[in-house]
Amino acid sequence: MTAMQKVAMAVFFVVTFACGVFAVATAPSAAPEPRVCRVRPKAVSAERVPPAVSQWASGRPVVGSGAVWTPRDNLLDEHRLIGGVARMKTGWYLRPAVGEDVTLTGKRLDGPGDVQIGSGPAFSEGTWWVASTFSFSDAGCWQLTARYRGTTLRVQLRVP
Repeated sequence: MTAMQKVAMAVFFVVTFACGVFAVATAPSAAPEPRVCRVRPKAVSAERVPPAVSQWASGRPVVGSGAVWTPRDNLLDEHRLIGGVARMKTGWYLRPAVGEDVTLTGKRLDGPGDVQIGSGPAFSEGTWWVASTFSFSDAGCWQLTARYRGTTLRVQLRVP
């Protein structure tokens, strides 16, 4: 409680009791709990993953829908600290896979922070996909957003 709040409460009690009025004071409500960060994005059940996406991800669990998909394990791996910056790499499978780039953004949900993002089309094993890197300024809870052809995918992850 700040000094100004203490003074205001003391004045309230003095005035209340001096006037012969009885009042019940309640403590100020506590600050809301901080947002819980989803450390493990939920994978899409295998039967709901399109065959081309499953093949691209080599059968690993994926996160996504519609036109945007990424391997879930890449979002959970240890984020390497290089020069005080946490870095993460992941790939994005886009449908249709035609060599286009995905629009990627990121923001920290539990405080200030910046993220630098690099991405570009890649071609391997007969299909197009997008390689990306994220450099996070600070540890915390981050939301990454991928947009492609009308699909928006948002995932949360904790950067240690």
